[in-house]
Amino acid sequence: MIRSISTCLMLLFATISIAQNDKSASFPGGDNAYNAYLQSNLVFPEKAIESKNSREIRVVVEIDTLGKVRIQSFVFPKGDNGFEEEVERFVAGMPAWHPAVHNGVVANSQMVLNFQFTYVDSELDLDTQQYTYYKESEEPPTFYGGLDSIKSFVRTMLVDTFDFKFDTTAIEIQFVVGADSSIIDAYVLESDNLIPDDYWIYVIRSLPNAIPGKIRNRPVNVQSTLSLEIVVESDTDN
Repeated sequence: MIRSISTCLMLLFATISIAQNDKSASFPGGDNAYNAYLQSNLVFPEKAIESKNSREIRVVVEIDTLGKVRIQSFVFPKGDNGFEEEVERFVAGMPAWHPAVHNGVVANSQMVLNFQFTYVDSELDLDTQQYTYYKESEEPPTFYGGLDSIKSFVRTMLVDTFDFKFDTTAIEIQFVVGADSSIIDAYVLESDNLIPDDYWIYVIRSLPNAIPGKIRNRPVNVQSTLSLEIVVESDTDN
C-alpha cells in the first residue's frame, strides 16, 4: 500500500504464511478483509519516516481457541526505528480470528505474519493512489512474446517515437505489474544515462501484453525487475 505522509511515500506489504492444520485459522472475512484491515490500520512509523528506513518484519503468532492473536516471537532481531512496535500495536488491535480446527476440535495454532515496510522517496515519479503489491508470487508476471517482444517494443519507442540516437543502451528498472495487466509504476535502478529516466519510465509504463502474477490462481499486483540491453545497429540483441 502506498500512503502519503508529509513529504514521503511509503509502501506497506503483508503476507500470511499458514501452518498445517485440518482447518487453518483465518481472518474474519478472508484475505480481502485482512488486506482492507491492513490498509486501514497499519501505519508507517514516524521514526522510520525521519530516517528514511525500510524493514521487513516477520513475526510468529499464536491464535488461541477464542481467536485471540498474540505475538510469540520476532524472526529477525529488533531495530530502533519503530517497526516492531507498530507491528505489536497492529496485532494487538486485530479482531478475533476464526480459530484452527484439528481432528474436529478447535485448537491453538501458529502462523507467520510478514510485513514489508518500504520507504520510497516522494521525488520519484510514482502513482500516489493506494494499492497493495507483492514482491513475489506463485506465478510471476510475464509478457506475451517474452524478452524479445519487450526489447522490440522498447527499441521502437526510443528510436521511432522519440528519435533517440544510440548504438546500444542499457537499463535496470523496477516496476509493478498490476492485476489488470497494467504497469502501475516504475523507477530506474541503474542506467548508462544515454536515455533520460523520465523517458525510460514512460516507455516501460507503456509496455503492452503483460500477464499478471498470480497467488492461489488469483491475479495480483507484483513487483518485477527488468534488465535490458537495447541494440539498434544489429538484428541480434546481446
